Amino acid sequence: MPKEYFTVATFRASSGRKWWRVCQDEAGNLSCTCPGWCRRVAKDGSRTCKHVRKVLEREEGQGTAAPLRGTSRKPAVQRSSLGQRRFRL
Repeated sequence: MPKEYFTVATFRASSGRKWWRVCQDEAGNLSCTCPGWCRRVAKDGSRTCKHVRKVLEREEGQGTAAPLRGTSRKPAVQRSSLGQRRFRL
């Protein structure tokens, strides 16, 4: 069964032509469509980018921090600037 992802936030690229999407899966893991997320992988296999960090900072400020990997809490899905979108990979 394919995973279901929810768009949590969207960010316009500095060129202004593209949009990067931060998504959250059913387990609460965040990912991003930007090149920084796709190319930079730490030795332990973890990934991050400035867009994911901004989403985490925003959620911490609201008192609803995203769950860490391996937790069973449902994701706190929020509307993005383009509205909530669901998609499957």
